[in-house]
Amino acid sequence: MSDYINDLLRDLSNIIEKKHFYIKEILRLTEKQKRLIKLEKINVLLKQIQLKEEYIKLIEILDMEFNNKEHELCKKLGLQRLDEISEEKHPKIKTINIIKDNIINTLRKIKSIDDKNIVDMTENIHEVKNKIKDIRQSKKISNAYASYKHQVTSIFFDRKK
Repeated sequence: MSDYINDLLRDLSNIIEKKHFYIKEILRLTEKQKRLIKLEKINVLLKQIQLKEEYIKLIEILDMEFNNKEHELCKKLGLQRLDEISEEKHPKIKTINIIKDNIINTLRKIKSIDDKNIVDMTENIHEVKNKIKDIRQSKKISNAYASYKHQVTSIFFDRKK
C-alpha cells in the first residue's frame, strides 16, 4: 500500500509540475502580449491569445487528473483534503505544496499583467474610434466643400445672359 501511495504522490507531483510549466508559458505569452499591444500588432496578438487558450485547455485536463488522483490518495489515507497529509510522513507533499504556491504567485502576476493589457487595449480601441470619427468628419467636410464648390461660380468670369 505504501508503494501505491508513493506512486500516487509521484503522479500528483508530475501533474502539478506540468501545470506549473504551462502556467509559466501563459505568463510568458501574457508579457509578450503587453509588447504586442503597444506595437499594435493585432494579428500576432490574436495568435498569442489562441495559444494561451490551448494551454488553458491542457491545464483543465491536468486539473481533472490531479483532482482524481488527489481524491484517490485521500480516500486511501482516510483524509478529506491533500492539505491534511503530513509532510514528515510523505516528503513529496512538501514539493507539491511548494509548486502550488509558485502556481498561485504566477497566476497573480498573470492577472496583474492581464488587467494592464485590458486597460491598454481599451485605450487603443478608444484611439482607433476617435481616428475613425475624425476621418468621417473630414470626409463630411470634404464632401460638403466639394458640393459647395460646384455651386459657386467664379467672380472673375462673366456669364453670358
